[in-house]
This record gives sequence, C-alpha cells and structure tokens, in this order.
Amino acid sequence: NNAGDDLTITADGPFTFATALDDGSAYAVTVLTQPTGPNQTCTVTNGTGTLSGANVDDVQVTCVTDTFSVGGTVTGLTDTGLVLQNNGGDDLAIMSDGPFTFPTPIDDGSDYSVTVLSQPQTARDQQCTVVNGSGTLMGADINDVAVQCEDILIDLSASDLDLGLVLIGAQGSATITLTNAGQPDLLITEISRPSAPFAIAGGDCLSLPLTLSADQSCQINIIFSPTTAGTFSDSLQITSNATSSPDTVLLSGMASFEPLIVPTLNLIALLVLLGLLGLFGLIQLRNPSRGVGR
Repeated sequence: NNAGDDLTITADGPFTFATALDDGSAYAVTVLTQPTGPNQTCTVTNGTGTLSGANVDDVQVTCVTDTFSVGGTVTGLTDTGLVLQNNGGDDLAIMSDGPFTFPTPIDDGSDYSVTVLSQPQTARDQQCTVVNGSGTLMGADINDVAVQCEDILIDLSASDLDLGLVLIGAQGSATITLTNAGQPDLLITEISRPSAPFAIAGGDCLSLPLTLSADQSCQINIIFSPTTAGTFSDSLQITSNATSSPDTVLLSGMASFEPLIVPTLNLIALLVLLGLLGLFGLIQLRNPSRGVGR
C-alpha cells in the first residue's frame, strides 16, 4: 500500500494492512509479487482512493491460476487415424509428423498425462507410443512430449513354398516361420487353411489370436499328401495387424506314380551273366542246325 507496508497473503479471505493511514491520505493498493506454486496472476479492483473518515474495506484482489499448454512432436507417422488425449480428454487428431499442441491449456501445478486414444489403422497399420507423456506443470508450457510411430512388420521365411516332387501315397512337408520384424506387438488373428492335397499339420502359430513381441517367432507346419498324379498349387493367408496384412504364402508341389524299379547287379553277378551269355552264343555257333524254327 502506497509503495510500502508490504502484506503477504497466504489464503483467500479478508485482509488489512498493518499500518493505518491518516484521514485524508491517498492510498494505492498494488501487487508487489505474484503468487507461485502454482503460478497465479492477481489483479486489484478499487485499489486507489482517499481516506474520508472511515476504513476502506472494498479493495478486491482477484487471483487466477495461470494456464499452460501441453504438446510435443510426432515422428514416423505415415497413416491416418491417430488420436491423442490429455488427461483422458481434449481429443486431438494427428494427421502428419510434426509438432502438436492440445487445444485446451491447463492450470499451472496440474498433472498432465498424454495417451493414445486411437492408433493409426486406415491405409496401413502402425503403432504409436508416447514418451515423456506425463508430469506436472511448473510455470511453463510443456513441449517435449514425444509420440513415436512405427510400422507393424511381419517377416515370412518363405512367400513361395515349393514342396517338391512327392510320390503318390507318400508325403512332403515344410515349415513356414513367422517373425515380428518390428518393435510394436504383432497380433495374428487368422490363418486360412489350404485345400487338399495341402494341409496344415501343426505348429505354434495356430492358437489364435496370437501376439508376438519384437523378434519373437512362431511356425506353421505344411504337408503335401497327393493321391493323384499332377501339379498342384494353393495358398494360405495370414491376417494380422501388420502393415502388409493379409500376407499370402503360395504353395506348390508335384505328384507322380511309383517309378519302375530296375534291379542292380554287383560286379561279380554282372561278370557271371556276361559269361553265361557268351557261352550260350558259342553253343549256337557250333550247332547252327539246332536253331529255332527247325
């Protein structure tokens, strides 16, 4: 008051300066120091005048807590559909990489918590995670929230699986390995069944839905059991939350009848056979009259 008689206010309610002024004196109430923790801005109403035979009790000091914005930067986003929230509300749709700021500022001293409400999942699926997403406002805007978006990737050990030549009644087999090649979780929701003579015979990918974390793998065992000769082809589809889904594995194989089995002779048997044939020929030469047809 009047550039002196400082008065510290710690709570709402009435206040009175410690030093009384002479009647007829001018007074001027001002804010010397704004409150902190949280930061507030206080303004004075009816703060100036002249004493006229009575105490002045209509000076009003109104304090409003300062507000600050919450934001940060999105990186790696190549899809649409990403929606962020702050403290479970104030939805903010993100369309591209770059800085973002929630539309509603919040009071200083308040907690903030940035989360993903909706992951991008229209043209190609991605998964976005929030780093530095929570804290307490302390007298300044927040601009270091990081939202990192990555493709969900699946790696197949083969996209064209040839089970080779198989005899009718026999069986060929092969294994397809599925691997999460990215950092976000890979969620496998469906694996189609090929038609005969191909079939899925087992593997640890079949208990669906199945979630694979980064670098984790599972396998599908394929068999080829032909009952007729010919060339066969089919495919199976793997449906997941991967960017490339659905992924297709082409299957092929050939089938034939049992081949003619030709006996093989060892060297001694072959020499004996040649000797017998030679002896038979010699007999025929010495006895031409005993040839066939007489």
